[in-house]
Amino acid sequence: MLDNLINFTDYKRYINALFEKETLPGSDRCLADIYVPLQGELKTIVQEKLQTEHTVENVEAHILDWLQQANEKEHLAILGDYGQGKTVLTIKIVKELLDNPGKYNRIPILIPLRGFSPRTTDILDILGKWANRFGGKAQALLELHKAGRLLIILDGFDEMDLVGDTELLFSHFNQIWTMAAEPKSRIIITGRPTLFADDVERP
Repeated sequence: MLDNLINFTDYKRYINALFEKETLPGSDRCLADIYVPLQGELKTIVQEKLQTEHTVENVEAHILDWLQQANEKEHLAILGDYGQGKTVLTIKIVKELLDNPGKYNRIPILIPLRGFSPRTTDILDILGKWANRFGGKAQALLELHKAGRLLIILDGFDEMDLVGDTELLFSHFNQIWTMAAEPKSRIIITGRPTLFADDVERP
């Protein structure tokens, strides 16, 4: 029954066109032509401080491996400066999951946060941002989320409204992070590392 809650055909068509067909501004190339796997550093929180564990040679492969691990209480934050490829990476991850549903058993829901303010909203409003575009229902997405069938990707936390105010910054984050309270949830959030002032704020 869960599999029939939402028809993802239009969404899959949109992601395929976005990655493989739509040309970049001022170019005849598409994302598939320029995509290169990113390198990065894996950081974890130890005593409320971020500490580097090791270098990740292929961030995409690391994320896909993380999705298949049993620890469902773990979430990811992808931090990088403007233009380093965070959004392109999330689109590539979404395409990989949509192309291989049996392998990963999660539907990736990509929600751009640019210009979005969840100060007075709840999880249904956030999911509704996606549902309104692709003809789904926020409540149906919520049921899939609770059942552990989604990977929710919140892209561009640093591009939300009024994030320059520290109090509102944490209000924004706490509101959208209510989605992580579901035991079977998996969430990725992207943004610039400079958005949070120091390691005390970042965890």
